[in-house]
Amino acid sequence: MAQRVLHDIGRLVICLKLPLKVLEVSLRIKTKGETLHKAEFETMGFNHADVGGLLMKTWELPKALEEAVGFHHNPAEATEFPLEASMIHVAEVIANTLDLGFKYEEKDIIPTMDKYASERLQVPEDSSFPNIKKQVANEFDQIVQVFLQSA
Repeated sequence: MAQRVLHDIGRLVICLKLPLKVLEVSLRIKTKGETLHKAEFETMGFNHADVGGLLMKTWELPKALEEAVGFHHNPAEATEFPLEASMIHVAEVIANTLDLGFKYEEKDIIPTMDKYASERLQVPEDSSFPNIKKQVANEFDQIVQVFLQSA
């Protein structure tokens, strides 16, 4: 899924073009406990999703990619492809819940599920996914055991 690979590409551009702003954003995250995209917006007036969506448009990539990347933090605002934006949003929340996401965010900043994406994809809105880590770890251990036994 290209959207999942490209969804945070705007971060690379911001890091390359505005390195001092990246430091400001990082400091804001640590001191105010804001999420990355909120701290970016408060610091610069735009965030990595805005930049990524603009890149997709500039590169003349499909509109579905443009909206999935550009609206993955606010999928309800996507005009033509809110389902794709919702899927990227949910994937990011799950990745962050599993500590696979952006490492500037402190561990106590719990990623929040967008209400629209939650309803659209019928995913529980309580973004804590309280047992997901344990479940993934258990399933991983079971899969490893299957491979070890068959080896």
